[in-house]
Amino acid sequence: MINHDEPGKPKKPPTDAWFWSAVGVFICVIIALLIFRVDVEGILLYSNRLAAFPTVEADYRRYYDAALGASQQVWLNPSQDYDRPLELLRGRFYRGCIRAGFSYTYRTDKPYAEIREYYRSQLSYLGWQDRGNDYWSGISNVRAHLSIERIDDPRSGNFEIGRSKYRTTFRLSLAYADPARNRCQG
Repeated sequence: MINHDEPGKPKKPPTDAWFWSAVGVFICVIIALLIFRVDVEGILLYSNRLAAFPTVEADYRRYYDAALGASQQVWLNPSQDYDRPLELLRGRFYRGCIRAGFSYTYRTDKPYAEIREYYRSQLSYLGWQDRGNDYWSGISNVRAHLSIERIDDPRSGNFEIGRSKYRTTFRLSLAYADPARNRCQG
């Protein structure tokens, strides 16, 4: 075997091909992250919270489906109602919290006491409690606050339409946060 290297000079390793291959792979990864909008910050900083997302989503869904499944009244859909899907919060004071919730306003021809009793019977398996007063009933635990609240003056908040047809206007609200509501408000 003949060696054409000059005496005294070390043989140059063939690293150019490996270097340019690595650069090409790195650029392809960056482009893929940009195209598919991968949450790199979430993966790097909140990987444990993102891993908990399926469990949190299932727990939230339990409250969400139960509350809206029990609602058989007329939904008003005014501008004050909202439905916020689960999101990972990254704020300074509540980083790593997963939060969601909704607030819907309903009308019915039933008295408010009957509405409270209906929700109590339908959602007792979730821990629904009737507080005994005329204004608040619901569930309140570490992660969830689900409540119905009577709206005394339906003229407030754009509830004028069809007011004469219904006896009671009330709001059904859910505030959910993991690991805890009081830690994730802000």
